[in-house]
Amino acid sequence: YQSRDWIVYQKFEDRGSGWNLYKMNPRAGGETPLGFQSRQADDVMPAFSPDGTTVIFASNRAGQFDLYTIDVRTGTSLSRLTTTAVNDPKIVFSAQRGDLDYDLFMMDFDGSNVVQLTDTPWDERTPHVSADGKKLIFSSDEIGGISRMYVAGFDADSATPITVPPVVVTSGFSEQLAPKFSPDIDPDPVLTTYRIAWSQNGQIFAGNDPGPFDFSPLSGVVQVTSGYTNLTPSFSPDQDSDPLFEDIRYVYATNDPDQQVNPEGDFEIVNMPVYNNPVLPTYTANRTPLDTEYLTQNDSYDDIAPVWGLNTQTGRERV
Repeated sequence: YQSRDWIVYQKFEDRGSGWNLYKMNPRAGGETPLGFQSRQADDVMPAFSPDGTTVIFASNRAGQFDLYTIDVRTGTSLSRLTTTAVNDPKIVFSAQRGDLDYDLFMMDFDGSNVVQLTDTPWDERTPHVSADGKKLIFSSDEIGGISRMYVAGFDADSATPITVPPVVVTSGFSEQLAPKFSPDIDPDPVLTTYRIAWSQNGQIFAGNDPGPFDFSPLSGVVQVTSGYTNLTPSFSPDQDSDPLFEDIRYVYATNDPDQQVNPEGDFEIVNMPVYNNPVLPTYTANRTPLDTEYLTQNDSYDDIAPVWGLNTQTGRERV
């Protein structure tokens, strides 16, 4: 870790406070609230801006859930998306607008130019765009009312951003939620290969994206965790050329009641290596991977939905 890396996550403290955002330095330890803690509202689902300096999150502090930004370093500059974006990045999000179902939308970083991406009688949630900006993955309950993962072709600068209609890329009849693309894991600069991780049956699963311009089902699907409940996976931005151990890590939430660091069994933020499929980690007796590293611990609160960002200007990482 770099000394200026950050992990940002949401913490459930008590019924009188709800969900709030916290940050921590994984090397130095300790945690601090990120910005003003509103006891009457929930701040949830943090994500990083492209330059790694700003956290985007959802909050109902104004009465309904809207998107806000805040400076991760200082906890100041809270904005309800009223500032000008750098390099015109886009935000893709899920919202319930005008009907009972959730659809996908896209807007500029300052909250302007909202474009509706989907308009269906089903719920589309938790969208995530691949690092090259060419694919969009999300969960939809189109089939039997059970959330499964769909991938669509995507071009944020196009008049019709959905360039290839969504197709389902997983099978089964279990809820598949919160999918995330990894960074490019192929050292070949011409090829683009992603791993995809998601939550299913309270565990982390992962599979391989078939590659650019290919919308076939995921291959090499494996269950990464087992035992206690593990949720909301994300990836670090690192990579290397080691054929067995990639310098990419999962970061996710677990309620594994480890007697040393989590005796109460609350949800804590952990990270572990990503191995090339089908190689899996070695587990302890209670099915926790041996090389799992706890990033939060012993705080008696629930911490979930971590994201791991990279400052593209300095190359430093923040979670």
